[in-house]
Amino acid sequence: APYCYPMALVLLLLPLVPGISDAAGGASRWISIAGFRWQPGEFVKLSVILFMAGFLSRHEHRLTLFVQGVVIPGALVGFLSGLFLLQPDFGSAAVISLVTLAMGFAT
Repeated sequence: APYCYPMALVLLLLPLVPGISDAAGGASRWISIAGFRWQPGEFVKLSVILFMAGFLSRHEHRLTLFVQGVVIPGALVGFLSGLFLLQPDFGSAAVISLVTLAMGFAT
C-alpha cells in the first residue's frame, strides 16, 4: 500500500507527456504505447483506495487530530484530484475524493 501513491502520481503524469499521451475528445487522459491505448486513471482509482486504506489503518490512533485525520489525507487526495483535473477528468477526481471522504467517515 505505501507504494500505491507514488505509482498513482507517475501514472497520472504520463498522459501529460506529449509523446505518450493520446488525446480523444479534447482530453488527454489516454496513453498509447506500442499500439495499445489505456487509461491510467482506472488503475489510479484502485491505487488510491489501497493507499488510503493502508494510511488510515496505520494512523488510526491519530485520526482524531484534525491535521492528521483530515488535512493530510485531504492534501494527498487533493493533489491527485488536481492531476485528474489537468487531463480534464472531473468524474474521476470526484470519485476518488468521495471515496476517500467515505473511508474517512467509516474509520
